[in-house]
Amino acid sequence: MGHLEHLPQKPYHDLIKRLNQYQIGVPDTQEIYKILQILYTKDEARVGSKFPLGPASLKELSYKTHIDIPRLEQILEAMAQKGVVIDFTPRETKLFLLAPSIFGFFEFTFMRLNSDLPLGEIAQLMEKSFRNEMGREFFASKTPMARTLVYEKSIPNLTRKVNSYQQVSDIIRRVSYYSIQPCFCRRKAGFLNKACKAPVEVCMGLGFAAEYLVRRGFAKRASQTQMLKVLDNAEKLGLIHLTDNVKDDPTFICHCCGCCCELLQGINDLQINHAVSPTDFIADIDKEKCSGCGLCIDKCHVRAINLTDKSNEKKAGIQKERCLGCSACISDCKRGAIYMKKRQRKIYIPKNSFIRYYKIAKDKKRLKPFLFYIASKILKGEVSDAYNFEGK
Repeated sequence: MGHLEHLPQKPYHDLIKRLNQYQIGVPDTQEIYKILQILYTKDEARVGSKFPLGPASLKELSYKTHIDIPRLEQILEAMAQKGVVIDFTPRETKLFLLAPSIFGFFEFTFMRLNSDLPLGEIAQLMEKSFRNEMGREFFASKTPMARTLVYEKSIPNLTRKVNSYQQVSDIIRRVSYYSIQPCFCRRKAGFLNKACKAPVEVCMGLGFAAEYLVRRGFAKRASQTQMLKVLDNAEKLGLIHLTDNVKDDPTFICHCCGCCCELLQGINDLQINHAVSPTDFIADIDKEKCSGCGLCIDKCHVRAINLTDKSNEKKAGIQKERCLGCSACISDCKRGAIYMKKRQRKIYIPKNSFIRYYKIAKDKKRLKPFLFYIASKILKGEVSDAYNFEGK
């Protein structure tokens, strides 16, 4: 961990080591160190550094931290209120999970509209970190954290053949608790004077994640009707739908733009084409209909469309290795020259978050803490020992 070993604030050094047990950790940089100093008190950093990889009860954390339960409860409450700890009650016992960096306290920090944190300073630190070490940390695996969803109206003849996990309306209808919250990326961009004119409160929480966000004041509870209305408006604005890269139980749906979204900036600025998983569809051009007007170029959030000049006639062309298959480009084509078709290769989507994190940990050679955590769950009878992590 380099220079942090020699700094007097050991709790933050230990917290960084603990965060790096996650599949998406944090780099050893002064920017990250300063962010943690702002978000965590020293006592909170000490508690955070003692967290196991998975959720833990108050009693378990008291044993690990050697802090009596009443005092520890106060510390954890303050941490949960800031979004550096996620609390939930799946059964009778309340559990606490140390929030990772992404998706975690990076996002939560900018979701609370009445925050008294120095968000301008944090935005500058996050921006510098993400464009360097943090970006490399986040996109180091070939298994992306997020995936793209296609506009259903752009594939009317294929919708019946599309699995429900590929249809954004079905994902929304499958859960019963919803939230709408500020877009972390667009809000952060605002503090950097780089935000576009797209609306800020367009990100969606689903299920238990939505319940936590609402309870802790990061989001507003929404109805299914409100969710579908936001979805429709996002498509009218030509924003890209992104969600968890899992088939079962995604926790969010964001409506993103290439100028503000950090996931899409992984493609645009860091030149990492696998930063976001594409859909099973890809855009194509009907050359007979294309007039070469170029309107679709500005509509593409990942710069996957360009004009080619053949036989002194300009036509739009699709960079297949870059196209996410979102279909946001279609609406502005007045001649109907752009259409969606199935990709030749099927896009792999992990079945659930366990498999996604397993594959990321394997890619990044961080399997040891992950497998230790799974082994502990097997011993507790919480996960079958036959769980197929290589499965689809």
